[in-house]
Amino acid sequence: MFFPLKTDAHDGKFRMAALSIIVACFIIHLLVFFDNSNSLFLKLALIRSQFNPVNLITSLFTHADWMHLIFNMWFFYLAGVTMEKYWGLGKFLVLYLGIGIVGNITFLIFNAHNNALSNIPLVGASGAIAGMMGAFAFTHGEARVKIFWLSGLRGGTTMISARIYLGFWILGQIVDAVLHSNEIGGVAYSAHISGFISGIIAAKLIPADALYSKAYNTETGAKVWNNLVKEELAQKRNSPRSTLGPLSASSSSAFNSYSPPPSIEPSREGEADALIKQGWFAFYDGNFSKASDLLFRGIDQSLNIDTISPKYLEENFRRLIETIDAKKSLVLPPNAIYLWARKMEQKEWWQWAIYLYDRAAFDFSGATSNHSKQNSLFRAAEIRIKLGVEHQKAREGYQFLIDFDPHGPLSEDARSRLAYMN
Repeated sequence: MFFPLKTDAHDGKFRMAALSIIVACFIIHLLVFFDNSNSLFLKLALIRSQFNPVNLITSLFTHADWMHLIFNMWFFYLAGVTMEKYWGLGKFLVLYLGIGIVGNITFLIFNAHNNALSNIPLVGASGAIAGMMGAFAFTHGEARVKIFWLSGLRGGTTMISARIYLGFWILGQIVDAVLHSNEIGGVAYSAHISGFISGIIAAKLIPADALYSKAYNTETGAKVWNNLVKEELAQKRNSPRSTLGPLSASSSSAFNSYSPPPSIEPSREGEADALIKQGWFAFYDGNFSKASDLLFRGIDQSLNIDTISPKYLEENFRRLIETIDAKKSLVLPPNAIYLWARKMEQKEWWQWAIYLYDRAAFDFSGATSNHSKQNSLFRAAEIRIKLGVEHQKAREGYQFLIDFDPHGPLSEDARSRLAYMN
């Protein structure tokens, strides 16, 4: 026996559509359970000999017994909630119901010749849920699933990729469909298979919701930076002339009217993306050493991809650093944040260069050397002055550098900058 316990793609949060579906299924089952006449169950179920198109939907919220309901809702919780996050409430709800209807119609067509099933009620959300599982396999195939296994008197847990687990699941459904082609045994295999395939097609054709890449952030870098520019706009007009020369065209356009480049979805098969996902799964599983190594390698590799999405980097940078600050359980290699800031500066992704330089300059974990801290203070101040923003923070950075090492080579440059600014 194999049973899924959790996935690293699931953030543990319920969302409106998914929660509404689960609550509706439980309420309807309670009403059916206490209806001694069984008339409500028959009104909601899909029965071929008494076909009513409304029952194509009502049957998705009706279940045969408590075990049928609980198992369906657990699989829905693992895959469906994540797909609502991926698609957003509107698209998810339409696709969930649409795929469920496709599964029901497939069952009716596949068994049209089988008179033994003409009066058998078809109930359950498993066709729609299979669709969410197929979509999950396509969009989150590299996610890791924690599986409980039991063989005789032996059992335990193991990790497996979602694509492999769900691949074996649908293969089992196909084998059972062949062995039980009449579907009289109580399981609508044709609805499961058609739902799973429909989910894959939907995931391929329907893009992720625009807010999906912000799922783990409370405030994105773009919002922070836009607020920064607004606050500094008046000061910028009256700021002293920079000693660093004129802005390049790319620098000027990036800050005078900042908007992030269009998102380029990272390849699901990409090694960097896979390393990051495995790293977060290791973190949630409590293996912090492995998580730190995988996350560092994944982000470091992603920085070398020319077409990497700024939003994708933003999500993972912020999530990683905020986790380090909050949990104190992830440890990066020496000077990692400073080296990432250097790469951001080379790419002219200024907002992240400053953010990471600041983070490295005041890194009290011991992972950043004093030399890198001094360079971080200086580079962050230089970028701020060059771009004409946050002049007070630039002054503070120069002063911190002077206080940090009064006789260091960068301190002399910092004094010159302060003298010019004052």
